[in-house]
Amino acid sequence: MIHFHYNSSCVRQLFCSPVQSLQGRNQLEVLVFEVGDKRFGVRSGNVREVVRAVKLSPLPEATGVVEGLLNLRGQILPVVDMRRLFSLAPRKLRYTDYFLVVATDDRMLALHVDLAIDLVELSASDVQPASAVLPQAGLVDVVARTSEGIVHVLDVARLATLEDAGSSVKWTRLDAEGRLA
Repeated sequence: MIHFHYNSSCVRQLFCSPVQSLQGRNQLEVLVFEVGDKRFGVRSGNVREVVRAVKLSPLPEATGVVEGLLNLRGQILPVVDMRRLFSLAPRKLRYTDYFLVVATDDRMLALHVDLAIDLVELSASDVQPASAVLPQAGLVDVVARTSEGIVHVLDVARLATLEDAGSSVKWTRLDAEGRLA
């Protein structure tokens, strides 16, 4: 289940309905977000929470895209600076920013994004594997057409392996029941 925490009732209306599993259907449910003027998404099954951005605990030894650590109700999570990841202009933390708490089977982390937009259902006809569009797709799993433009849906499992590419920070690991290990 995804938990959304907001102060604004208008934003709460966008995100507070429970997420239904879409397995076995020809649709993909994605949480769409913005970083800079670009739209990205993550599969709803990987999203645990969407929270307003708060000040992070800095990591002086952190390299690469890790911005700092988030204390989320006692869980310490690394936060990926999505602007840095996509080589966009840096900016200071704003009260309008969000952290998307995402998880794979055994890892959990937060993505610092400019704006969490909406949960959208994408039909199979609107989705293409990223490798068919971009031979070097990297972190992008699929590319989707929406009424608002192109959305690059990220592969959270690949994002979670960034630690293996040289980061000195270890992602939070989950046990078989989805609890912090």
